[in-house]
Amino acid sequence: MNKDPHPPALRASSLSRARERAGVRALSLKSVAKGAGAVVLGLVALDLIATAVTLAFGWEYLKR
Repeated sequence: MNKDPHPPALRASSLSRARERAGVRALSLKSVAKGAGAVVLGLVALDLIATAVTLAFGWEYLKR
């Protein structure tokens, strides 16, 4: 006798709650990934600026 003690409506609502929790985890992971991507883009931009400044100073030094 393998009778389920929970009615089908209760099982469905618990499944939807589990899906909502998984969705919240996915949203928080997505926001962390966006933040990490923004940091990486910022570092790349700083690196490009530093390279341009270094080239400008080097060009002036080689002119002399």
